[in-house]
Amino acid sequence: MSKERDATTNIAAEKASIRPWLRLPRVMSEFFDEPMPKGVGWPHVFGSTLLALIALQVVTGVLLSLNYSASTSTAWESVRYIQDRVVFGGIVRGMHHWAASASIIVAALHLGRVFLFAAYRSPRRWTWVVGVLLLFVLLGFGLTGYLLPWDLKAYFGTKVATEIPGSLPVIGPYLLQIVRGGMAVGPFTLTRFYSAHVIVLPALLALLLIVHLYLVRKHGITAPWTRTGEAGRSERSFFPFQALKDSVAIFVALMVVLVVAALIGAPLEAKADPTNSTYVPRPDWYFLGLQHLLRIFQGKWQILGTAFIPGVAAVLLLAWPWLDRNNERRVRSRPVALTLGAVCAAMVLGMTIAGYAAVRDEERRMADLRVVPSSSAQQPEESAPISSADLVRDGERLYVAMKCDSCHGPEREESLPGLPPDLGYAGSKLREGWMRTYLLEPHPIRYRSDGVRPMLRMPDYRLSDVEAGALAAFLTTRTDVARFAPVVAEQGSSPDQIAEGRRLFSNYQCLGCHVLESEGSRIGPDLTHVGARLTVGYLDMFLREPEAVIPGTSMKNFGLWEEERAALVAFLQSRE
Repeated sequence: MSKERDATTNIAAEKASIRPWLRLPRVMSEFFDEPMPKGVGWPHVFGSTLLALIALQVVTGVLLSLNYSASTSTAWESVRYIQDRVVFGGIVRGMHHWAASASIIVAALHLGRVFLFAAYRSPRRWTWVVGVLLLFVLLGFGLTGYLLPWDLKAYFGTKVATEIPGSLPVIGPYLLQIVRGGMAVGPFTLTRFYSAHVIVLPALLALLLIVHLYLVRKHGITAPWTRTGEAGRSERSFFPFQALKDSVAIFVALMVVLVVAALIGAPLEAKADPTNSTYVPRPDWYFLGLQHLLRIFQGKWQILGTAFIPGVAAVLLLAWPWLDRNNERRVRSRPVALTLGAVCAAMVLGMTIAGYAAVRDEERRMADLRVVPSSSAQQPEESAPISSADLVRDGERLYVAMKCDSCHGPEREESLPGLPPDLGYAGSKLREGWMRTYLLEPHPIRYRSDGVRPMLRMPDYRLSDVEAGALAAFLTTRTDVARFAPVVAEQGSSPDQIAEGRRLFSNYQCLGCHVLESEGSRIGPDLTHVGARLTVGYLDMFLREPEAVIPGTSMKNFGLWEEERAALVAFLQSRE
């Protein structure tokens, strides 16, 4: 009791020494005269600073919304209008952009200070949990606001980010459609992200802030370097002593944001173009570590990087107050907890740096590959012709640069209508001339049974003649001789054999599934010009054993004799 009486006397003496013009009105003093334990000082300014940055985000966000249009056809233009035409629009957008990064940094520092001081122990466990949830909400603001400018960085960064929930087993495809509003990033994705950014997340943020501040006020500031349950000695009140430190920190943070916004501004790249195959997706810096996890864990291990590791980290972070049972708060008494915290912080920082380095390296590599291949440069008429080896090499470079395997890799199931085919054996399936023509002017090949084109289709990359020829030459070298040996000669189909193939085509009622010269059904591929597209070896193997070529195909195995297959192949080959 004597210690508490002495503390009260000390606080009263400190307040009496304050100049009259610095004293608060009686109504406000009841709230701001909270006694501060000994040791509270500059490390405790991050909470108030974060509140100020959030307030800045709210104000600048409201100002931006007055001129923003949440539509894929006008979003980029409205952001450009804000930057170039609205008075101080560029500075307001810059402050909103950089305050978002500052909020993440300050929130992380605040979390680190609470961890270092062990201020998460009982009775403040739920204060920690609500604080961690606030950090997750701030990251949600970063993710949803990322798409709103609708530029290249926003589009491709969001495309990668939304594929993370889509990679989850069983529920992944449903989550992807919920998040995107469809299978692809588009108008509904922008609408949903905007709604989450300005309605859902602000409401959640306000609720969590109220709960967090209530818990902080209820339990008070943790006395540094004490045991759990031990009350520290109060020396000063919050105002004006700690309030002055908080005010200085807030002023510095806001000035830094203002200066950076004025000097650098917020980035705005070219308008989103889904057909751009050379752009390197990169999120904002606070998601670079997660993106790098996707590079480390690929294929069947991808779920480790997309769900398991981030999920375990989030659960451990939320449950930490219950996992750490040490009653001490002094640094020397907590070697295990502090070492584990330092290792985790180093890993997060290291993954972020590694992610940044990987993005920069990929951008440099893409810049080199984006240069027109050496063989496609304009050459004088008297120059030597391009060798086939050079053409194949240039085609391979283009194939890698355009990331063709992301849609046409071996993981694709050709049996699913509308999905891009596997090009691992393109040379055994497709004719080089057809590939070159198709690359110059892509068009839908496979339609659904209702006659509507599939959602996924080949974009027009506006390749030059030489680039299309180089890609076709490279794809021709990708063969699977073991499966698609050219057992039927490419030449030498007699008129009688073609006529017999036509009769068989009619007898087996192939028009019930296929279109030929505008007749038939669109259940299967259009066979009008199939001879110009598919090789003889592929046609023969497919008629011999359809399931072996396309697992799960609806094509029936008719058990054709060799002569019948040869006749049907000859007829189909004639359809050029």
